[in-house]
Amino acid sequence: MANVNSPKYIDRSDAGMEKHGSVKDGTHAAHIVSWEVANAALSHSPGAPMGDESRAVFTSDMNSSENLRIKSDTGNLITDRNNDAVVMDAIVWGDPISTKTAADRGIQQYEAALTFDNPTIADRLGDLTVLNADTGRTHLLRNHRDHQ
Repeated sequence: MANVNSPKYIDRSDAGMEKHGSVKDGTHAAHIVSWEVANAALSHSPGAPMGDESRAVFTSDMNSSENLRIKSDTGNLITDRNNDAVVMDAIVWGDPISTKTAADRGIQQYEAALTFDNPTIADRLGDLTVLNADTGRTHLLRNHRDHQ
């Protein structure tokens, strides 16, 4: 969903990754804020592209232990990616996040992005809307924990 031709797009890098999975154990070092969601947020937010120094800091934030967790292959490659697709739809098209699992993934990403040096991703994620299926009302992702 991120525009790879956008000057704001940042290529994925494993430079400085502070955690690693295990082929033997079937685990991955999974990004909480995925590169795909990060690039969707960056390429669909106002402002100039990052310079080289800011990109290096951003890559460091993405690969820090605060943004990585050890997960099963399935949890990373299937569950997280499916939920990320819902979050990216909300970023790109403005659709409300309508499933509990995607909203939970989105709030994890928002909270992890709050630790980043650049506030763009946290701001973009926090402004997404979440649909409460029980009430039919929406709230901002940044306030999601207050609505659970």
